[in-house]
Amino acid sequence: MIPIQKLASLLIRTFSKPLSNQIKRYALNKHRSRKPSLIKTGFVFLGNKYHNFETFLNRKSIGMKSQEMFFKPLTDEAALIKGSDLFADIFVYACVLGIPLLELYRSQRDSTKKSQDQDAALQNYQTQIDNLKQLNEQFQIEYNRIVAENQYIEQSLKHFEKDIDDQVQHIQKQLQF
Repeated sequence: MIPIQKLASLLIRTFSKPLSNQIKRYALNKHRSRKPSLIKTGFVFLGNKYHNFETFLNRKSIGMKSQEMFFKPLTDEAALIKGSDLFADIFVYACVLGIPLLELYRSQRDSTKKSQDQDAALQNYQTQIDNLKQLNEQFQIEYNRIVAENQYIEQSLKHFEKDIDDQVQHIQKQLQF
């Protein structure tokens, strides 16, 4: 049986970089068409936010105070390129890191389910053992009762035999005289 899940994850990992490059080329070609599109607008926004974050980190690293910082927005083309590069990197890393994490989650979930099933089976066996112990105790009580009755019957039988023997001897004595 082919592990379809493993095969799908391998395909996603293999084609994530070319797919991200294709999305990036699509966004750049849409930019040249001058028509506003959701992808173009999203990449420009993402590029400007990334540029602002990067500039903030650079200025903080040299000790600049927050009040002195002003972020000049990038041109649409530069922001589009920066945003599409960031998206491509995020997409590739999400695929590379996300799929193993998903596999780890699934294996943990399966392990937890297996553990719960084993716990339920163990609990079931424990219940059966407890029931068998109770049955054994009941049989032991019944056995002890039967043994006691048997001893009583044996004693009664011995007394009865003794009485019969005594009567037989008494009759034999009477017959001899």
